[in-house]
Amino acid sequence: MKFLYITDTHIGCSHDGYHLQPRYVGCEEQLFAGLARWVAEHDIRFVVHGGDLTDHGTPEEIDRAVALCGGLGVPVYLCLGNHDLARADSIERWRSDAKTLLPEGETSFIVDAGPVALHVIAHHWHPDIGYRWQADRPQEPRLDGNRVDALEASLKRTNRPAIAVTHAPINAVPRRQCGRDEAFHPPYRPYAETWRRIIRANRNLRLVLTGHNHAFSESGDTFSCTTPAFNEIPAQARVVTVRERTIEIETVSLAADLALPATPDPETAWCIGPPGTFEIRYAED
Repeated sequence: MKFLYITDTHIGCSHDGYHLQPRYVGCEEQLFAGLARWVAEHDIRFVVHGGDLTDHGTPEEIDRAVALCGGLGVPVYLCLGNHDLARADSIERWRSDAKTLLPEGETSFIVDAGPVALHVIAHHWHPDIGYRWQADRPQEPRLDGNRVDALEASLKRTNRPAIAVTHAPINAVPRRQCGRDEAFHPPYRPYAETWRRIIRANRNLRLVLTGHNHAFSESGDTFSCTTPAFNEIPAQARVVTVRERTIEIETVSLAADLALPATPDPETAWCIGPPGTFEIRYAED
């Protein structure tokens, strides 16, 4: 069973704003039409989007995002990101108008993916304003206590391997990769520690897929990986293949297939993942 994981498409964005590689600004139609062809050719069961599907969370962007995702030919599931929640009314618009992406309008939900359970977990950005994100405030992602309890209860009900999807990363890009004096984009510590505690206590949670920082990274100790922004050169994604005894995560670039520019900016080329696959085994359990 294969699904595709993408993140940070930022529908409606300009050349401004946070990015690590040049953006495919104004290429949404081309990006999603090519993605639909690629999905069909590679036997992808469904697509999971790790958040920041839109850039401003406006009603117009949400409507366009729903339409573009609806053209992919397979189910699409969304974990809301901070840019998706940039307006006071964003969360209610997503709940009411994007039920094809948020089953029953829920921001956190479980997808029955056959051999594994896929837990999509949206998080809050501040303790006092919940899901609303404000760009002028510190980024402090937080998992609601009730959501943590529900996730752990679900994990303990079965030994079936599980994958979680959440927007904010739980590991930094290491210094050896980014070539900086400090690790790039370190996670908000209480948030990362909550995830690590959940992972330690629930060995059937095998993989956490995240986004937000627009960079490739993998962390074997916490089974976590981030993925570059799909609307930036070279349109990278993860193909997750679930087999009877393993979960395989392959890093792929779709730029050539989508007929989009693929030459990266060398100064930040470290954010791009090398092609290849890593494997998580769970046969011993």
